[in-house]
Amino acid sequence: MTKCNNCGHELSDESLFCNKCGSKIGVSNNNRKMFSLKNRKWLYLSSSLAVVILVAGVLYLVNSNPIHTFKKSIQESSYKDAIDIYNKEIKGNTKRETEVETYLESDLIKIQQDFENEKINFDNAISKINTIEKTKLLTSKVSEVQNKIISLNDSRIAFKAGNELIKSNNIKDALVELKKVSEDDSKNYEIANDLIEKSSSEYKNIILKNAEKAASNNKFEEALNEINQGLSVMQNDSDLIAKKSVYEKKKEEQIENERKIKMQEAKNKQEVIVEKASITIQSTEYKALYPDMIQVIVRNKSNKTVKNMVVVSLGFDSNGLPVKIRNQYSSEGDYAYEGYAENVNIVTNATFGKGKGWSIHENLGIKTVLSCVKEVEYYDGTTWENEYYNYWLDEFKEKPLH
Repeated sequence: MTKCNNCGHELSDESLFCNKCGSKIGVSNNNRKMFSLKNRKWLYLSSSLAVVILVAGVLYLVNSNPIHTFKKSIQESSYKDAIDIYNKEIKGNTKRETEVETYLESDLIKIQQDFENEKINFDNAISKINTIEKTKLLTSKVSEVQNKIISLNDSRIAFKAGNELIKSNNIKDALVELKKVSEDDSKNYEIANDLIEKSSSEYKNIILKNAEKAASNNKFEEALNEINQGLSVMQNDSDLIAKKSVYEKKKEEQIENERKIKMQEAKNKQEVIVEKASITIQSTEYKALYPDMIQVIVRNKSNKTVKNMVVVSLGFDSNGLPVKIRNQYSSEGDYAYEGYAENVNIVTNATFGKGKGWSIHENLGIKTVLSCVKEVEYYDGTTWENEYYNYWLDEFKEKPLH
């Protein structure tokens, strides 16, 4: 008799299998388990080895793929390697070219989005774009994304600067900066506009107050400078535009009044003055022998003797409108006629011009003549230029009489 090694059941010596548990006589279950475990370990080892071989094969295939190598070079900022791979293994293959372009466009969009969402900084974004730019692929798209990132970066810088300037109470420069914030800067644009609205009102009040203070002291130029400063940052503000118009008019009036005062002062300081000017008709029949004349009577108010002088005359018709004057033998004329008088010998306080004059063309229709001494040469060799002359010319030349 023998016993089953597995369950201990008594069996005959001839039994090959246990009639109770079915185990093979002479082999224990532990041995069977050990055998099964060894088989399982071998199976696992074989499977793992197969996976390793498969992965290695896949990696080899991937790494040997030019598209993958190109992408890796771009990610590592190795644009020279990327260009080399593109030229050698991608260029000319339409499918590969399309795949590369799709990848680059997607990468550009991601760079832009990452910068917009502040996941990368400006320098990092530009560096990534520069790598793509150097491949000379998708140049228009690269330029578009690059410009958007630069614009957004400038907007963010302006927003930050504007806030800092407001804190330092520099409202004018703050407004200049805040107005640079672009609509694409979604995080800051509305905030910037709110700050602009609030600060503009405050700044405008300061401008108007300063301008009014200057204007009250007749400093209209200073008042206009204040207004113009305001308009440099608030171009279409109706209140500032209206005030500017008022101050410009007042400034013009002020300049005109100052000009008249200076003109009168210059007139009073004349050394040789015109007492009378007119048209003298010498003959109604023999104009060729006795032409009409411009006759000007001058008085020497200086303490010197006048030797030579230049007198300028303006002519006006019966309606007070300017007329060109031309001399007896000239076909052309001028609104300001210069008459030269030589060796006139006008002593101190004496007059000159009666019975004398400058011959002019007949039928000019001149009714009124205005004259002014332009310059004088004295016998001692000195000269006098009439300061009043330019004021006088500006007042009357080519203008209706008033």
